[in-house]
Amino acid sequence: MDITVILPTKNEEECIGEMLRAIQDLNLGRPIIVVDDSDNIKTHEVAMQISRDMDLTFLGGRGNESSSIKYALEKCKTKYAIILDADMSQDPKIIPEMISWLEKGADLCIGSRYCYGGGRGTSSLLSSLGNKFAKFALGLKVDECTS
Repeated sequence: MDITVILPTKNEEECIGEMLRAIQDLNLGRPIIVVDDSDNIKTHEVAMQISRDMDLTFLGGRGNESSSIKYALEKCKTKYAIILDADMSQDPKIIPEMISWLEKGADLCIGSRYCYGGGRGTSSLLSSLGNKFAKFALGLKVDECTS
């Protein structure tokens, strides 16, 4: 499978190592792009120390998460990209299942912390309110409207 894992970060030096090791433990043999929105060099230092056995690229971000992800996608040279929060609120163990859906022909596969088995991150209150509003306003019967 021709896939890149993209990890948007902002001051994630406390958890980037755990996330990179968890991805490496999956033995996917895939490139990883870490795109960081902070001026804090610590995330970069930790990522580069751990990346010895990985195909890892570290990019400076573009000021916010959305534009940084777009920038990383522009640098991505693979057919597919998986984007995960670096704070471990999205378990990388979901990657093989996501890949299987892509191989079955899915155009988009979203792993959400608002679906069964999803973890909750630090932005859960804002996202939860956004989901409830979108479900009500659009009349949707899905749990994740904000991805």
